[in-house]
Amino acid sequence: MPVISLSSAKGGVGKTTLTTALGAAWALRGEAVHVIDADPRGHASRHLGAFGLDHLTVETATKATIVRQISAARTTADVVLVDLPGAGEDVLTFAVSRSNLVILPTGPSAMDITDATRTWEAVAAASEALDRHIQAVFMLTRVKHFRTSVASHARAQLEGAGFPVLRSELIERVAFQEMMFHNKPLAQIGGADGAAANVAAILAEIEDILASMAKAAA
Repeated sequence: MPVISLSSAKGGVGKTTLTTALGAAWALRGEAVHVIDADPRGHASRHLGAFGLDHLTVETATKATIVRQISAARTTADVVLVDLPGAGEDVLTFAVSRSNLVILPTGPSAMDITDATRTWEAVAAASEALDRHIQAVFMLTRVKHFRTSVASHARAQLEGAGFPVLRSELIERVAFQEMMFHNKPLAQIGGADGAAANVAAILAEIEDILASMAKAAA
């Protein structure tokens, strides 16, 4: 089953929010989702563990256990999500070696993009060392609901440098803050239709990428 890792060296770019929202959305569709939290901050496991959703399991991991845990999870889960720190952490290299797709969330700022690019370089180095292509994509996060030129500039900078960037963006909405604060999926939060639609679009694009990868490998 697919293993999707999400990695960011910088806090506050929405990585754990994205992991949490995607995990809950897949679980509510009835798919068996296993989340492995290898970020030392432990936010993903703390929040998702309190959701109490069927079809969703959560565990923490370290660099010593991550490969074994991913290998075990992919035999039973429909989707495995791995929440990772960024470049400079051994656990990143170990986890991406077992991943089908690596998503690099980045806010629309020069500093965020610089940090995300360093993580991209770490993933590329792991791919070269393993002699195996590891599919990685950037994703813009914390984008204002009323789109500004900043997000457009950030996308242009990444795409201009030849990096793949998801079409979908994580829009900055109060509903995501409420999801994390109340430890409830978006489906259980009033007025969260826009946020839920945002997550559904991201999920659909990820599934399209995985389907294309599976077709190419067949």
